[in-house]
Amino acid sequence: PQPTATLLVFAGVQPGERISGFRAIRVESASYDGPLEYVLNGPIVPFRLNLNQAPYGFNPHTGGWQTTEVPNGDYTLTAIPTEVASDQISIKFTVSNVTAATG
Repeated sequence: PQPTATLLVFAGVQPGERISGFRAIRVESASYDGPLEYVLNGPIVPFRLNLNQAPYGFNPHTGGWQTTEVPNGDYTLTAIPTEVASDQISIKFTVSNVTAATG
């Protein structure tokens, strides 16, 4: 039998988008409901978040992600369906929060 593709899709962020402030990012799938691991790479130590089941919200903070907690820069968020790791997906975006002027 043919393996069923997990067909994961990011929601709440678009490829290449500039994001700031609070953001609710998630992964949706019509066919996958097992554990999922997020890995965020950028100008930070890679951040990992493991979820046992849907909904697959990327929520390092309550209800979502406060992007002001990380430096501005280019990031890649990868979603790895643990049971079908070969079907992982990634999205690249830029965190661009306004920083207060000092002086």
